[in-house]
Amino acid sequence: MVQGNAILVVDLGNSSTKGRVMFGKDGTGRYRERKFEVSNVFAPIDPNYEVAPDYTEDTSTILRVSTSINGRTLQGDFCNGDLQAKEKPLSTIKPSASDKKYNLDSTVLSLRMAFLMGCKGIMDMSRVREFSKLDITWTVVCLLPPGDVDEGKAPMISLVNSIDKLEAVFPEVDIPIKVSKAVVLPEGFCAYAGVVYDVGQQFRPDYKFLVDETVLVIDIGAGTSDMVLIKGNKMVQNSKYTINQGGNNVHQLVRRKLRMGGLDIDDESIRRGIIRGEVKDGSKPMSIVEYVNSAKAEVAQKIVSEIQDFLEVTDIKARSVGYILVCGGGSMQDSDCADISPLSLKVVESFKALSPNTELVEIPMHVVRREEPDGDMTSVTERISPRELNLLGASILAEAL
Repeated sequence: MVQGNAILVVDLGNSSTKGRVMFGKDGTGRYRERKFEVSNVFAPIDPNYEVAPDYTEDTSTILRVSTSINGRTLQGDFCNGDLQAKEKPLSTIKPSASDKKYNLDSTVLSLRMAFLMGCKGIMDMSRVREFSKLDITWTVVCLLPPGDVDEGKAPMISLVNSIDKLEAVFPEVDIPIKVSKAVVLPEGFCAYAGVVYDVGQQFRPDYKFLVDETVLVIDIGAGTSDMVLIKGNKMVQNSKYTINQGGNNVHQLVRRKLRMGGLDIDDESIRRGIIRGEVKDGSKPMSIVEYVNSAKAEVAQKIVSEIQDFLEVTDIKARSVGYILVCGGGSMQDSDCADISPLSLKVVESFKALSPNTELVEIPMHVVRREEPDGDMTSVTERISPRELNLLGASILAEAL
């Protein structure tokens, strides 16, 4: 039997759920951990459905759920992953940018997926194969946009605490869930914490200076961007604001420009093209570098224009902002192509019209300890991904819970 306390950090995005499970400590005193990322798109499926042998438990899941959310009953079997994408692509349950995360059926299902992935991570670290061998008490940390924390904290904690059992058909799981504590942290501030602090909440030497600065954090998602100011290492409460522009707007602008030029291609090809800098017109490669840079500049300008309006209304001076930190999955519409500018640079270039001496925070390198199959630990230094910065910061802050 594997017993103990674990920390589960859950970042519910529009396109996927990212998470980290922390359980036990290695010889250096650092938490042993596993990261995961799963689709947060689900579909109802017949309880008598027989899973074909070409689907695996690593890429497909069928959850069994009986619960309620905001007075609505959510009951039955729900598939996720490859199984959902191939067998049930139309009747989907997925996040909506127009509603709050704590009101969504997809959140109820994604939280259970996070527990499932957390259990799998602990099983991997402990070298056990059966879910029934786990006896874990959980501390759960969820992230919400900074503007939603005040209203959403209580309902999100309630959703977590309502999970007293994890049940799935594929893989076969039926185990109790014991939650000792549920905490909600604000996105944006977590990203800032991931830059300023290293594991153990020790200051990163090259970034400690930010504690004495005013930092504007812009968290760019798929459909929206959230901003918040950090001053004196604390979040400025009246600086929380959501902007209706995100990474998807870059995609939409590029698609429109291509269609105006007579090239109508599928969305997935365009998304790949934004990363690679080219698409194919039939068999012929076509550069879209100019289109992508133009689209990013336009989206960045719209984001900064809304920020400017908000700062004026709240009487926050743009020139008080010393640094801008850009994070989030939407900012990852950056490219493998060196000729395409990162969206973060476009945002700072636009903001410099308001505050010419504001600078971009360069996301730091981070030492990652990885456990090899034989149990040995190795250390690898790599640059933190902007889309994982909130998750990292939340994990660091969770160590003190």
